[in-house]
Amino acid sequence: MTISFRPLRPPRRRTRSATKSLFTAGTVALFLVSGTAGALAQPAPTPSAARDTVPAQRAPATVDPCSTPTTTAPTTTTTAPPTTTTTVAPTPSCDTVPAVPEATTSAVVPPVAPTLPAQAPAPAQESPAPEPTPALADAPLPAEPSAVEPVEPEDDDLSSKTAEPDPDWAPTEDPSATVVPGEMRSDREGIPAPFTKEDADKAETMEARQRMSRAAAGCQTYWPSPYEVCGVIRDKYNSLGGPASFLSFPNSPEYTNPDGYGKRTQFLNGPIYWSAATGAHPVVNSFLNRWQLNGYEAGRLKYPTTDEIVLPDGGRRQEFQQGVIYVAFQNAVGSALINGPLRDKYNSVGGLTPGTSFLGYLIQDQIAPLPDGQGQMARFQNGVIYYHPTYGAHPVSGTILNSWALGGYESGTWGYPGSDEYNENGEPAQVFQNHVVNVETQYASDPADPNGQPLARQSDGRATVTSDGQVQFYAGDSYSHSLTRGVFNARRGVEDSRLLTASWNLTQTYILSKAAYGFNTMMDCSGYMYNAETGRFLIQDNSDKHKNVPIDYRYHISQSRHDDNTDYQMVLGCTFENKTRQQAGSGNIGYGITIARYVMGYEFLI
Repeated sequence: MTISFRPLRPPRRRTRSATKSLFTAGTVALFLVSGTAGALAQPAPTPSAARDTVPAQRAPATVDPCSTPTTTAPTTTTTAPPTTTTTVAPTPSCDTVPAVPEATTSAVVPPVAPTLPAQAPAPAQESPAPEPTPALADAPLPAEPSAVEPVEPEDDDLSSKTAEPDPDWAPTEDPSATVVPGEMRSDREGIPAPFTKEDADKAETMEARQRMSRAAAGCQTYWPSPYEVCGVIRDKYNSLGGPASFLSFPNSPEYTNPDGYGKRTQFLNGPIYWSAATGAHPVVNSFLNRWQLNGYEAGRLKYPTTDEIVLPDGGRRQEFQQGVIYVAFQNAVGSALINGPLRDKYNSVGGLTPGTSFLGYLIQDQIAPLPDGQGQMARFQNGVIYYHPTYGAHPVSGTILNSWALGGYESGTWGYPGSDEYNENGEPAQVFQNHVVNVETQYASDPADPNGQPLARQSDGRATVTSDGQVQFYAGDSYSHSLTRGVFNARRGVEDSRLLTASWNLTQTYILSKAAYGFNTMMDCSGYMYNAETGRFLIQDNSDKHKNVPIDYRYHISQSRHDDNTDYQMVLGCTFENKTRQQAGSGNIGYGITIARYVMGYEFLI
């Protein structure tokens, strides 16, 4: 339900007619002198003129009860009407003493003793002087806009901006309380869209009335917008810069929210929301888009408690009563995280400044509950956090996450994470509900120049390797690396020089020493290639065709979207149960999980 408010009008002052007061006083005098109980003729009521065109009224001469009827002609600014005569009721002779009026039920007149001196008449009370017309008060001036304002996304679907701010805006000087053709501010200045001349003239009269009325002191009109902004929302708007701020002009009255508790005012580029518990805060652009998807103040985030907070790496977040929205960069959609165990864990690993956290920014809204009805999860740029009431909240990232995802996340054989990742013999390890997982990594290496410079290309077509393990491929080059754990091979194409093909397989010696069931052990393999300079993936291969394959399976991956003179990285890994029996997060003893992987940094050269 939408509830609109009619702009407040200042109360109309009642002006006591001097003519009526004097006429009444004369009537009472006649009544007392004559003792006549007959009613006097009353003048016909006169309609009140418009507030701004009331003419000055002339007080009539004092009525003499002994005088003869008089003829009067009222003063007017138009053509005078015919002369009229007002006849006063007849009075007794002025040479006689008037009779004492009959006693009424409200007062008894006692006889006056002849020996008492006459009482002096009570001094006449002076009529109060009429109040002067108040001068126009100055309208509050907004502050200078902040140097750090919300950034408009380039994606129109995420932007709430519909108009430009007005950096030169100022209140109307001496606004007119009525529309005077040719003399309004709109006749002297251009009117910014989307407002019309009618809007602008109405706004000017509203400005005048607000400055003349104490009742309207808590509201302000910003010409040419014909809408008042009131109370704490007005104060917030002015503190941001008013029409010169990123919000531009108001384009709605103040609404009461459906909860009957909070308020909001809409501006051309977004709203300001207020509640007694949270104060007034604007919500715009990606934040408004995400808040809307979560149900505004009626949803799980509730009311905003801060403006946008600029983070050290340029990203932003905005706090709400029951959560937070993060926006990583200008075109980020924005994502919501609800207060609770997931957010507590994220904050503990740098979530308040995501640029410093190994997880990075939130990239989708928190999911709760998960299909099992118990868990919750949140996804970030470089990992996830999962929560289960039994095992707690723990992040999962990197190679362990890739292998866990390949096995079906929490619904797979590993179950929920039961610990954060830890270091074991220089390699990552992590406890899960049903297994303890460890990683064993091999890196590309070959003899290289000790100064770290690329070696000359081998005459036999083999790729060269720098001292820091970077493999450099010319068209047609190949690279092979045999190790105790496995064998890695890679080749750059000749006809398609953008193509790189690679493979990874475990050695028989390693299988017999490590696999829980020897050659009867099954494994899952996956791999990815990504641009190490931008972080963008060329390929992420989690295909089902590489799941539950024999442990001596040779895993292949290829991609043809490489550029020259660009740093890339490739990670290939296969996961299997090892012979080590350990206590898992559930408390049960089971086989451990090994992720045997190969990591190569590489570059295409011309």
